[in-house]
Amino acid sequence: MIREVLAPLGLDSLGAVNLLMGTAAHESKMGTFWYQIGGGPALGVFQMEPETERDIWDNYLAYRPELSNKVCVLARVTGPSPWNLKYNLAYQIIMARLKYYRNPAPLPAHDDVEGLAKMWKAVYNTPLGAGTEAEFITNYKEMVT
Repeated sequence: MIREVLAPLGLDSLGAVNLLMGTAAHESKMGTFWYQIGGGPALGVFQMEPETERDIWDNYLAYRPELSNKVCVLARVTGPSPWNLKYNLAYQIIMARLKYYRNPAPLPAHDDVEGLAKMWKAVYNTPLGAGTEAEFITNYKEMVT
C-alpha cells in the first residue's frame, strides 16, 4: 500500500518504503495503536502529531501547490485534519513520507536497517524524542523483515 500511495508522487523508492515500514513498526506496532499511549497528541499508524501535520501544510505544501493538489486528490483531503491523521491510511502514509522528504539528507539504502534507524531518530523522533535507534531496529526486525 505504501508503494501504491507514494508512486503518483514519485516518492516510492524502496528505501522510502522500508523507512515508513520501520516507522510504523516502531511507532504503532504496525497499527496496533492509533493514538499515543499515555494521552499524547500523536495519531495513526505513524503516530504523527497534529502540530507536525500542520507544519507540513503551512511550511511545505503551501509553497508547492502542485504537490499539495496531488496530496488532496490522492488522500481525498482538503487540508490538515486530525481525523484523517488518525483514520485515513493513505493520508498518513503521505504525511509520514513528506516529513522525511523535507529533510535534505539522502535516504539510507533500503537494506541498511541501522541507517534507517538513524534517519528515523534524526528526522521523525528527533534527538529530544524518547525513542532509540536500538528500539527501532528491534521493531523493524520483528515486524518488517
